[in-house]
Amino acid sequence: MSDLVLTDAGAVAMLEGLLARGAASRLHFLSATSVTLAVMVLASPCGEIVDNKLVLAQADPDGDLIAANGLAALALWYSYDNELLASGAVTDEEGEGPFKLSGSAGTLLLAGGRAILGLTELT
Repeated sequence: MSDLVLTDAGAVAMLEGLLARGAASRLHFLSATSVTLAVMVLASPCGEIVDNKLVLAQADPDGDLIAANGLAALALWYSYDNELLASGAVTDEEGEGPFKLSGSAGTLLLAGGRAILGLTELT
């Protein structure tokens, strides 16, 4: 039995096919107490494969509306049909977490502002 070897182009094609069947996927940014601070809509397709990493892309480069004040601690990534795809810590672009916020020192989100995705590379 051999292992499947998927090229970068093949991975992107599969991703595009999956996401083309419905609305864009989204990231929910939650506080440590599970309050939803912001919901970020991802582009469709949600990103591209670069150096064997999935680099996520936000649909609106100007950001998505922040609904509540708080420190983002956790991101939940949902598919267009509400399946949980991944979850992980949130950090600013200098941090080690898998999900990054841009334009801030730390993860403080203020209601009425715009949440912008930083360079988020998932492996």
